[in-house]
Amino acid sequence: MADRRQRGASSDGGDQGVAPIAASYSEYLKLPELLGLQCPLARPAVHDELLFIIVHQAHELWFKQLLSELSSLIADVDARAFEAACRTLDRMTRIAHLLFEHMKVLESMQLEEFQRFRSALGTASGIESEQFHRLEQLAGLSPGGPPRVSAIEAAPSASVREAFWRAVISAQPGVEMPEAAGADLAALGRVLARVLTQPALASERRLAEALLAFDEAMVTWRREHFALAHQMLGGAAGTGGSSGAGYLRATMDRRFFPELWHWYQVRAAEAPPT
Repeated sequence: MADRRQRGASSDGGDQGVAPIAASYSEYLKLPELLGLQCPLARPAVHDELLFIIVHQAHELWFKQLLSELSSLIADVDARAFEAACRTLDRMTRIAHLLFEHMKVLESMQLEEFQRFRSALGTASGIESEQFHRLEQLAGLSPGGPPRVSAIEAAPSASVREAFWRAVISAQPGVEMPEAAGADLAALGRVLARVLTQPALASERRLAEALLAFDEAMVTWRREHFALAHQMLGGAAGTGGSSGAGYLRATMDRRFFPELWHWYQVRAAEAPPT
């Protein structure tokens, strides 16, 4: 019987465009390779090191998925496909909640167990995660104001944050950005509060709400990450030359879309009492 993976190949060996077919569940998911990637190093063996590895590998897999979703999200916002963008953001928010739950699982690890295998980490540190740094870039993390939007119709945007501002300015060409405010994110929030109340920008407003929900979920994850590091390290230095929990404390309130948090505060302050 012919191998099912060869179905669709022509007699001369040419590819007719039919995708390969997996022979089994295990082959499709590459389970032998996947399950061979957890290699605890501590000697003697420490039970909790396997958990530590699996949780961090799972994070990297979800980061890979988030990077894929971010690329799709930028394309959808650039195309003004806001309904699709909000669906993507809902998925991303659910993934962020999963990352939080992964951290909660690690809280079951005893401090003594962590100390027994910590030396095996060497200089390895989560701050070296290239995927997470790329995730921050694609989201639009920036210490200053919004990205400079010099060519509104140019695509693709460099980040979700830039794509969002392009969409807002494109829908409201006369909007005056507080250029002089520089990093005054509160001023930007007030601009959004004024613009996004307009009925014509209902889709942009729903997008802003979905972006804020994702950002909030990621901040919650960051805070849980800090809480775990503080539980395990206290004030001790982290691996990789970082300051450990101190570094995470300094970064746990980073927001991808800080002006949206100010926009939310303005909306809440102006909402009529219930």
